[in-house]
Amino acid sequence: LDLAFFPSVQSLHDQFTAPTNLPAIFSIETPQKRWDRSAVRVPSARCSATEGSLQFHILSFEGPDGYARAGGLASRVEGLGATLANLGFETHLWFVGDPELPGWEVEGSLHLHRWCQWVSRYHPGGVYDGEEGKVADYRSSLPPFLVREALAGHLAGGGRAVVMAEEWHTAEAVIHLHHLLQ
Repeated sequence: LDLAFFPSVQSLHDQFTAPTNLPAIFSIETPQKRWDRSAVRVPSARCSATEGSLQFHILSFEGPDGYARAGGLASRVEGLGATLANLGFETHLWFVGDPELPGWEVEGSLHLHRWCQWVSRYHPGGVYDGEEGKVADYRSSLPPFLVREALAGHLAGGGRAVVMAEEWHTAEAVIHLHHLLQ
């Protein structure tokens, strides 16, 4: 794209790409390895007003495990979850995980929830092996668990939550969650 033909775009480009014009709120460095959440640095005072009051729940078929990594979606949810956790938010990533790894792990503010593991044991070929059974289990069992174990107490205590669903595999789970929360 030749920005010379779009002066307003060129101005915005110049304004936000020059290092001296970046906001001082946070800085981002290129991570040297996967799961290196230390690359995002935010002053703790910036997040203290929101810590504990807002939870993020990312629903995704893919996730950070080798078993659950099939494409760009895994990289996206891994990076999004890590960034939110680094910003001080309690963040939960619910994905179809490796049946040989723990069902739940906590890394700082990031909670990894490996779902459908019992189905995955019968389908060792990865996240999309046995896809129909995993979608059925995800949509029927995750929403009630999410409400009962994570959302109900948090919301009753005055907290807020953001639920983000990443692809069509999770759409029916979100509809089910919506009905449970009404």
